[in-house]
Amino acid sequence: MQNKINPYLVVIGTRPEAIKLAPLCIEMKKRKIKYKILLTGQHEEMANEVLPLFDLKANFLLNTMQRNQSLSELSSKLFFEIEKIFKRNKFQGVFVQGDTSSSYIAGITSFYNNTPVYHVEAGLRTNNLRSPFPEEFNRKGLSHLAEHNFCPTKNSKNNLLKEGISNKKISVVGNTIVDAIKHIKTKAKNNPFSSKELQKNVNIIDDKKIVKILLTMHRRENHQNGIKNVCRAVNNLTKTFNIHVFFPVHPNPNVKKVVRTILKDNHKVSLLKPLNYRDLLKLMDKTDLVLSDSGGLQEESPSFKSPILILRDSTERPEIIDAGGGLLIGTDEDKVYNMTKEIIENERKYKKMSSIKNPFGDGKTSNRIINKVVTNNEK
Repeated sequence: MQNKINPYLVVIGTRPEAIKLAPLCIEMKKRKIKYKILLTGQHEEMANEVLPLFDLKANFLLNTMQRNQSLSELSSKLFFEIEKIFKRNKFQGVFVQGDTSSSYIAGITSFYNNTPVYHVEAGLRTNNLRSPFPEEFNRKGLSHLAEHNFCPTKNSKNNLLKEGISNKKISVVGNTIVDAIKHIKTKAKNNPFSSKELQKNVNIIDDKKIVKILLTMHRRENHQNGIKNVCRAVNNLTKTFNIHVFFPVHPNPNVKKVVRTILKDNHKVSLLKPLNYRDLLKLMDKTDLVLSDSGGLQEESPSFKSPILILRDSTERPEIIDAGGGLLIGTDEDKVYNMTKEIIENERKYKKMSSIKNPFGDGKTSNRIINKVVTNNEK
């Protein structure tokens, strides 16, 4: 049997990877399939915070991050440290998710060691190597070396077929984010916020007369001008409408400085420390509208019936737009103001955007992935 021999390796570098790969670990644990978790250290604190939510622990911990290191320096460290793990261990296969440097370097190292790579959330594309950077390049490379690509939607499968990847190496399975949200919502339902900042704002969060907006920004391409524009638009929106904006500020100094300079004196904006994932989901459950450049929030918002305005010029998740739950608006100050204003004022449009069928799956994605991997390896 598959689970009598070498374990699978699950590679996690960032919080989104931890969230989206945790359901696979839960599924393997249920089936008594051996696996080990590698934390690369790319976002160590954020990834470490997620695993306990799923009752998971890491088996391998790397120390790869340093302040102000380049992508090349990070990549060389990842190559060196992951190769050391392969020299000491044999794996049945390696699961990587998405498009991070951790996923990409782990994928190449696995490929060099003749170990099958299973790419979860494959096929997302903007067809612009500079946006997002370096993620677009990373995920393209992973798709071509993967033993199997697990696509969240038909659209992502079509992207791979256009690139010449064999249909036999592609499965449309949905997105594991829906599995993860179902798991955490059940556990978090009756628990209070752990964030003291959110505890102080419970009256606002529960006030149905106030429009609650969740705002997040972190993408490299939005540093400086993009963030400035959005923050100015937010200032103007708070002068016009009965809204409250919750803004978990990314720890990147380029983001923090700009945000605090523009928004620190606005009493209708709560500038929060980065939220743990449970608190983020609890807040989304109370949020009326999301403004974000986050790919993860584009996938999560349909589970909470929250329309999302995407603060980017392109997205690799067109499904949320096609389904009617999101709009791609960029970061122009006037456009951010006007599009947000329209959603707040136009009740009919808001209802339509908040009642879509979730385009990212039904919560059974991890089951489909493990079924496929185990079936393939038993042949």
